[in-house]
Amino acid sequence: HDRIHKEYLQKMEDLERERTVLEEDKVQVDRYKQLLIKQRDIMIALTSRLNERDDTIMKLQEELDAYDRHQRMMEDVLDQKTAAFIHLQRVAMEQATNPDMKARLVQCEQALTAEGAHAGASIADAANDEVDTTLFSAAE
Repeated sequence: HDRIHKEYLQKMEDLERERTVLEEDKVQVDRYKQLLIKQRDIMIALTSRLNERDDTIMKLQEELDAYDRHQRMMEDVLDQKTAAFIHLQRVAMEQATNPDMKARLVQCEQALTAEGAHAGASIADAANDEVDTTLFSAAE
């Protein structure tokens, strides 16, 4: 009986150790489960933020493209107006008989060509105003 009792106690100890290990494993599994849930929530939040950033980037890119198109259009208009101005200035110079008027037209042309074909709008406007006043004063 003693031997059976020892085997019984040994089996009980083994079962108790196994139960303790299982409980510890269960606690550890629960911790890992909570950690995975936190990681999942973080990943969902990060994905949401990334999607919002992507949307913002796409909107900003569309806005930038629109600004680029507008700038190209404005440059084309400026080029056309500059070409028309140069043409009108040359016509006015060809028809100018007053030496003062010719000198003013030459100054306007030099100012415009010094800035290049893409001169700022303020230079073109100033040159246009100069030609307008010259042409109107010549017409009087």
